[in-house]
This record gives sequence, C-alpha cells and structure tokens, in this order.
Amino acid sequence: MCAIGGEPSYNDCVTRTYGTGSLVRQPPKEIRGYAPIVSPYVRRSALQKYEKTLSLAKDERPMQRFFEENPAALLVGILRPHTGFVLPRQMLPTPGGGGWIPDFMVVDFTSIGPQWQIVELESPVARVTTSKGLLSAKLRTAQQQIEDYRRHLGKYAGHLRDGGFPIVDGHCHAWIVAGRRKFRNQQEEERLADFRKYNIEIVSYDRLADEIRARVKGNEASARGLRRLLRGLNS
Repeated sequence: MCAIGGEPSYNDCVTRTYGTGSLVRQPPKEIRGYAPIVSPYVRRSALQKYEKTLSLAKDERPMQRFFEENPAALLVGILRPHTGFVLPRQMLPTPGGGGWIPDFMVVDFTSIGPQWQIVELESPVARVTTSKGLLSAKLRTAQQQIEDYRRHLGKYAGHLRDGGFPIVDGHCHAWIVAGRRKFRNQQEEERLADFRKYNIEIVSYDRLADEIRARVKGNEASARGLRRLLRGLNS
C-alpha cells in the first residue's frame, strides 16, 4: 500500500492491474507513432536541464516541453519501467469525433500486460492548498479532469483499442504533478495522501527530480562497473 503522509516513493505505490482475458503481453513496435523506451537511460545532462527548467518555470508549459523532449525522464520519474511509452497530448477520440487530451498518457508493459497511467501537469509555483488550508481550485479541477478521462476511457475502450491504445480502460492510475516540496507542510502532505483512495498520486516536481537523479546515479554506476569489467577482460 502507499505510505500514509509524505510523498510516496515508487515502492510505496501499487499501480492497479487489470483483468485477465486476452492481454497484450509483448510491447508493440510503436503506439500511435511513438517508439518504445526500453531500459530507460537518462543522462546527467538531462537531469541538469530538468533542474534548470524547474528553477525558471513560472507555469507548467516549460515542464511539458521538457518531458516531451525527454520522455525517459518522465517515465523513470513516476515508474520503475520495463518497456514503456510516453504519449504527450494525445487525443482520446470518440467514434463521432472530438475527445479529451491529457497532458501525458504513459504505459508500461509488464509480465501481466500494459499498465496505463494518466499524468496531469500543474504549475511548479502553484500552491496545492489555499491560505485557509483547503485544497486549491486548480487541484480540484485536475482531479475532475482525470475522472473525465477515466469515464471516457471506460465508455470508449473498444474504440480506443481499435485506434491504437492497447488494452486501455477506465481504471488507469493517475498522477498530478504540482508545486514544490518546500511549499508544503505535514498537514498538506497528509491531505494530499487522501487522493490515493481515488487511485491518484499528487507529487511535487521535486519528487520526480529525486527519481530521475536516482536513475542517473544508477546508470553511471552500471557504466563504471561495465568499464571495470572490460578492463579486466582486456588486461
């Protein structure tokens, strides 16, 4: 289960899995024109760019652009992925035209099939609560958007699958990325933890930075180990 209070680590969170049936267990070569990200590798330069972009951002638009240009960073920021896809601003169409456009749809292919995530970005400078300690209007709006997306995914699941979204339904786990950790107190963190009963994680951009940083360090350690092994073989 997710921890109570504080921002969750990945290991605290259990993403929802889906029914059996004819699961797609192997990732396709592409989803709606986007190639899979296999064993995501994030360079230190990408981490540094993330930190700089975050420090200068006045709203969510620079962060949207960063993740569109560096999809592996978003993938490792919210998941410990196997083989994943990051789909920015993809129309979720209806049979009659039109539809919803989430900031990101992310899918990770595991041994039990694809697991979809909805990601909504809010401003890094946004406060998630008001001066009276109530949840902010923007946060409530983001929650409502997620529920609208889920309802749409459930209602038009067959149409969406035919349109290139493998085994998608209305039970997607969801993430709202908003604000900075330094602007939150313990009471606010506990209030945000209540959203987990709706299968929504509300995390700061600093939480994503922590996960990206950990991945970068792991990648660099693996590279050093490989170089030592090669030197030993060649000596």
